[in-house]
Amino acid sequence: MAELFMLANRFRLLNPVRELRAATVYAAQDVVTGQRFTAYLFRASLCSDSTVYDKLLQNLRAISGVSHPNLATIYAPGYEGGYCYIIYEEVEGQPLSEIIRREGPLPLDTALNIAVQICDGIDALHKAGITNGGVSPDDVMVTGEGLVKLLGAGVPSAIYSMGPSYRIWLDPLYLAPEQLRGGHINPATDVYAIGLIIYEMLCGTYPFQKNDTLRLEPLPMRAFNREISPELEQVVKTALQPEPSLRYRNARQLSQLLKNKVAIAQRIQPSLLERREPLPAPEEEEHIDWLALVLGAIALLAVAGMVILWTIVYNKYAGLL
Repeated sequence: MAELFMLANRFRLLNPVRELRAATVYAAQDVVTGQRFTAYLFRASLCSDSTVYDKLLQNLRAISGVSHPNLATIYAPGYEGGYCYIIYEEVEGQPLSEIIRREGPLPLDTALNIAVQICDGIDALHKAGITNGGVSPDDVMVTGEGLVKLLGAGVPSAIYSMGPSYRIWLDPLYLAPEQLRGGHINPATDVYAIGLIIYEMLCGTYPFQKNDTLRLEPLPMRAFNREISPELEQVVKTALQPEPSLRYRNARQLSQLLKNKVAIAQRIQPSLLERREPLPAPEEEEHIDWLALVLGAIALLAVAGMVILWTIVYNKYAGLL
């Protein structure tokens, strides 16, 4: 790669930061302003002919029009020297994959905070009519302040759309079952990928045997983390349903579940709630329940009527004896 060190005659590639399946991530610098950026340089085989890289760049330019705090800003998708590239804003942080590898299961509040931000970033794509096509912990950057930035947004769907021969550049571990079958993708496909990440954050491990391409039933979450409630486990299992129609419809629906602070506190941290002083029961205002009074009066009248009727019938019967 030494022969290619300048992109768009402006962005100088500095040092490689990490290797991904489809791209090498570089630190880059604007030679005019000195500002630093992050550059994705895709594998040469992804840009092997003009038809392919035109299609790839068309998809990437569509993504560059989507702006959200949880999506790394795209400045310049392009093609140079046989390579497609994207210039992103510089994101100072750590990949979520490294955090999980180093720390194992994350604290519940940390994992859910990250999950909500991932959902919100993906939801911005869904609102723009774009399916991300999967997301892996390698693409989730977490800053020191806990802000999540997604790099490579839209790239999986762009590569997926290029056809079966190019899908080898997608990480199969973070593809939904319908993608493994070569089927149609939609926002529920992204819900599956987010479910995988939530599982890994909470359990510190991948939810399936890595050679399990059917992915019918994830390993029980509470076997790895006893703090996970059955209700939260069910949320993740729903996101990981092999049939797309049985999952949450989109990232927004999953996000709304995770943002329900009261439900989260009650379902995933019961031990914390038990240690708190119980709240006093709210005082009920005294009021007359008119409906109950009316119904009671009707019931009394009905009973009285039955008594009178029975008395009349009895007396007549007795007179016949």
